[in-house]
Amino acid sequence: MKKIIIMADSNLDFGGGEYVETKLLQGFKNKYTDSIHVIYKNHDWNFIINTLNNLKRTEIRLIFDLDYWPISYGQLKFIYHNFRMKEINFLLGESYYYAKKLKVRNAVLIQGAGLNKIKLGIPLNVLNYLKVKRNFPIDVFLNGKNKFYYILYKGIRESIISKIIKYSGTIARAYGVSKGQLDSLGLSKSKKARVMDPPLAVDKDLISKRKDYEKKKDYLVFYARLIPLKGILEIPYILKEIMWIGNNKELKLIIMGKFPNDSLKDLFFNLVKELRLEDNIVYKGFVPKDELLNIVSEAKCVVYPSHEDSFSLAILEALAVGTPVVAYDIPGPRSVFGDLSAVRFVEEFNIRHMAREVTNILRMKEDEYNSLIFNDKMEKFLEKHTNWDSVIENYYKDLMSL
Repeated sequence: MKKIIIMADSNLDFGGGEYVETKLLQGFKNKYTDSIHVIYKNHDWNFIINTLNNLKRTEIRLIFDLDYWPISYGQLKFIYHNFRMKEINFLLGESYYYAKKLKVRNAVLIQGAGLNKIKLGIPLNVLNYLKVKRNFPIDVFLNGKNKFYYILYKGIRESIISKIIKYSGTIARAYGVSKGQLDSLGLSKSKKARVMDPPLAVDKDLISKRKDYEKKKDYLVFYARLIPLKGILEIPYILKEIMWIGNNKELKLIIMGKFPNDSLKDLFFNLVKELRLEDNIVYKGFVPKDELLNIVSEAKCVVYPSHEDSFSLAILEALAVGTPVVAYDIPGPRSVFGDLSAVRFVEEFNIRHMAREVTNILRMKEDEYNSLIFNDKMEKFLEKHTNWDSVIENYYKDLMSL
């Protein structure tokens, strides 16, 4: 039997993308052991050559990359130190390189690209920020140098990736995780691009954590990678506005996650101190997943001012445990959650509007609040998005059709 080669990252223990990759890998291993072979990505050239030689002795149907990430920093560094013309294909991703060398087809799952729209090679969140920067309290890109590199890495790189996927004869299928993501990448009309229905899920037992209005506690929550483009530096200003609109000086907001470095952490807590929110913002740092979701399940609302998402596992988890979300209106999440009353979208960078929407949820009566989470549309949505077996089976059937 010809094998499907599945390529995954070797370190799968942090973040939403890694969670999805881990669940897909586990699912394929459990259900289709005889027809798959797993290879972990490794930028060591000797490992790559040995793997390639071993694969030449294997009958291969195609190569499926669980998180396609071409033109990465690691690949650029590799080419810089080991430049040979025949290795340029390596820049297009390890799975692409193997597929090209072995003359087999390549399927890719795109998770980390298309997080916001690109306009003329410039990410739309940069353009949106430039429109409001005079009245916006902080620079979410921190400085001009970061904006320049962000435009290069996100804007120009993703434009190149879209062209590669569209016109490469090696890539036979490109899976997105949302329609909005494929729209952002300019791939929604490509015959080789598609979104599985659903593209991912969360564990079904999360639904048992749902609580009605009476069992909720009077606090808000934010959890994500604690980086500026996930909205961490906007959180203090949003909370301050919520407290002012709702006349609630005792309101708490719990933050969970890790800062990438101490300088950003210091910047955040300086903002907290400047706005006199030391008693209102509770920073818990890294919290084990089960404890984190218990905290989210008891919150009145998730405040989620993220500028980058292709799907948003955080929003899906919040809904699964029964907590409404207010988020910025960006293409990926809007295309997934736009029909659900429990997710309110506001214009990107509009802190005041976000604060008003959160306040509206906090002011709801019991019946109105419960109806956000407990309704037929939500039940059908969660039934679909808490079934990993169905997700795995749909991917496998489509891969076999190639």
